[in-house]
Amino acid sequence: MQAPKYRNINTQTWESFEKGEMSKDELQTIRFMRLFHNIGVQYDATKFNKNYLHELGKGAFLVDGAFEICKKIKRI
Repeated sequence: MQAPKYRNINTQTWESFEKGEMSKDELQTIRFMRLFHNIGVQYDATKFNKNYLHELGKGAFLVDGAFEICKKIKRI
């Protein structure tokens, strides 16, 4: 579960990315730069993002309906 501050910052950053206002690399760093600034923490956002993506890759998150879609695809 995401904390409200991060969720808001992350959503705003993704919206900027979708509008073409920043690159994927900028998105990944800027969201954490903004969060750290907002909560008064000094930390390397690029390093944090690298660790975040590494840890995120260890998880599995089932999206609603994904299992049913996979079963249908398997039959094709």
